[in-house]
Amino acid sequence: MAPEWRIAASHPRARLCHGLPEIAPLAHEAQILVWRFTPMPDAATQSRLGWSLILDWLAARLAQPRQALQLVRTANGKPQLAACPWAFSIAHVPGCTVLGISQQRCLGIDLVARRPLQSGMRLARRLLRGPALLGWRKLPAEARHDALLSRFAAIEATVKALDLRLWQALADVHLDTRLQRAQVRALGVQRHLHLLPLQSSGHQLLLATPRPLRRVHLLEIQANGGDPQSP
Repeated sequence: MAPEWRIAASHPRARLCHGLPEIAPLAHEAQILVWRFTPMPDAATQSRLGWSLILDWLAARLAQPRQALQLVRTANGKPQLAACPWAFSIAHVPGCTVLGISQQRCLGIDLVARRPLQSGMRLARRLLRGPALLGWRKLPAEARHDALLSRFAAIEATVKALDLRLWQALADVHLDTRLQRAQVRALGVQRHLHLLPLQSSGHQLLLATPRPLRRVHLLEIQANGGDPQSP
């Protein structure tokens, strides 16, 4: 079956390549691994399995023993690896874990599943303001749903890239209407990020980087969702 991921039509200059090269990403590239778990594990099991797969892959790519990797978290919870030459970011939704790496100085990635929203209007009021909220309310129901998920993923990817806390930084993140750029004023500093949305039939994935990405290499892997620690 052909891969179902694609780059949004609003970003015609970016190219999606299926599969990963053996070399590290170039400055204008990102590499993404998507693990899909079958059967779908519970949240705690997926977190454990996902981190194990991520660290195994990073250790192999860095040519280091797994136990040599020192995973730490910043004050805002962003995971980092000592002596890792790349920026990396991770995301989880039920049944799916994603890792992205880039040579750029920072990278944010977020993944959202296309699912019914129980409180779409309440979320819209937090993510949209003034005319943007009015325009959103005029969209057909399905379009409102997709627009809200895409916007949330873009904001989440932005705050991950800049190591900010989501709800504290929400008012400081401003997105253009096509989700191509994010502008953030936080701690007295204004920063700009470029956004790149990828879509599949069931998910929205957003990348945030300081410079535009021209090529994304993506590899999707089927992973065993059974817990090896279970009897």
